[in-house]
Amino acid sequence: MNNADGAAALLEVRDFCLRIAQRTLIASLSLRVNAGELWCILGANGAGKTLLLQTLVGLRDCNRGTISLLGKPLAAWQPMDAARVRGFLPQNLPEIFATTALETTMMGRHPHLSRWAWECAADRDIARAALTVMDVGELADRDVATLSGGERQRVAIATLIAQDPALMLLDEPVAHLDLRHQIAVLDHLASLARDGGKAIVFSIHDLNLAGRFATHALLFRGNGVVDHGPISTVMNLPALSSAFGFPLVRVAVGTRMIFVLE
Repeated sequence: MNNADGAAALLEVRDFCLRIAQRTLIASLSLRVNAGELWCILGANGAGKTLLLQTLVGLRDCNRGTISLLGKPLAAWQPMDAARVRGFLPQNLPEIFATTALETTMMGRHPHLSRWAWECAADRDIARAALTVMDVGELADRDVATLSGGERQRVAIATLIAQDPALMLLDEPVAHLDLRHQIAVLDHLASLARDGGKAIVFSIHDLNLAGRFATHALLFRGNGVVDHGPISTVMNLPALSSAFGFPLVRVAVGTRMIFVLE
C-alpha cells in the first residue's frame, strides 16, 4: 500500500500474526512505518517485543501475514540489498572479536561496497563521525573487548548509524546506558527521523523516555492484543496500566507530564 504521496511505506505488515509455542503474542496486526516516524515498542517482560523485531527483520517467520520493505515482500529481497535499506541492532550483542571500535563500526559500511572492494577514506570518515556522534570518538583505536558495556553499546549503535539504512530497528538500544547517554542516543535517533527522513523502530521499558521522543507507539496489551498509532493515543493510562499490570498516574513536572506508579 502506498502513502498519500504515492510512496510505498518503508515497512508494512498486513494481517500479521505472531505466536510462540501455544501462546499468541499478536493475534492480528496491520500497520505502516513511514519515513520521518519514530516508533517505540512497549510491553511487559516476555510480551514479545524482541520476537517482533526479529520477525520484522526476517530472522524468524511470522505465523501469518506479510512483511514488506518499500512495497516489496521481505523474502524477495537479496540480503545485501536489504541491508542497504534496513538495519538491526539486537538486544544481545554478538561475541566480541579482537577489533578496534573503528574497525567494528566500519563493518556497517559493508553493504555499500561492491563484492571485492575495500573500505575507502570516505567510509572511514563516516565511521569516525558515527563514533563521535555516540560520544565514543576518542575510543576509536581501543580494542572493543576493553570497553565497558555502555561503551560497547554505543559503538554498536554507531555501527548501525554508519550503515545508514533508511529503516532502523533497535532492540532496547538504551538498556545499558547511563541517563545522559540514554537521552543523547534517543535525541539523535529522533533527529535522524525528523531531519534525516529515517524510519526508526525501537523497544524500550522507560515510558517517560518513550513519550518524550517517539512519534508513534506499539503497545503489547497481552492475550494477543496490541495497540498502535500516534504516541498520544496509544500511551493512555488505562492501556498502560493494563499492559503492565499496575495502576499508573500522570503528574506534571514543569511543562511535562510523566507516568508514575499510583
